[in-house]
Amino acid sequence: MIIGQSYEAIGFYKYKDPKTRLNILVFFGSQKLFDNEDRIYKYPENNQKEVPVGMLPEIPQPFSSPITGFPITVQLSTKDYDKNISLINAEITDPKGKKLPILTLTPETNSQAGEFAKSLKIISIATKGLLQPFTTYKVKMKVKDTTGKIVLDEEWSFTTGNGKIKFLGIDFKDLF
Repeated sequence: MIIGQSYEAIGFYKYKDPKTRLNILVFFGSQKLFDNEDRIYKYPENNQKEVPVGMLPEIPQPFSSPITGFPITVQLSTKDYDKNISLINAEITDPKGKKLPILTLTPETNSQAGEFAKSLKIISIATKGLLQPFTTYKVKMKVKDTTGKIVLDEEWSFTTGNGKIKFLGIDFKDLF
């Protein structure tokens, strides 16, 4: 999830049309206008539940592997056009404390996706391979801005959902 500038809250809502029985995914958010302070947003948020186990394919491919866990994304919201963020360190651990292999996408990534990350001031990390369903993971991330100021140094957790990832009726696992 990439969060827009100056959003205070974001989320999803799944609506099932009673007549057609089709599901519609609705995005919502509230935006704080004229914010003069830099802000860091992260997704998934601490203690968030039902996080997908993986990421749907994207073009351009943001990571070096087409099959990844759901990306953990940090974004800097600032009025300073030249300011950006860089990753100092990051890790994702499973419930037993085992560090999982991760992939990164940062403003320094030398690719089209890296240019996109630079323009949106985002850093994303994801596990190599899908996450496990109904599992709580811990994330540790330390990020600085271009002035050298530490803008994020946190540990938080999230829990995955049932592991079913479908898009337009196609099971995600069938794509690979």
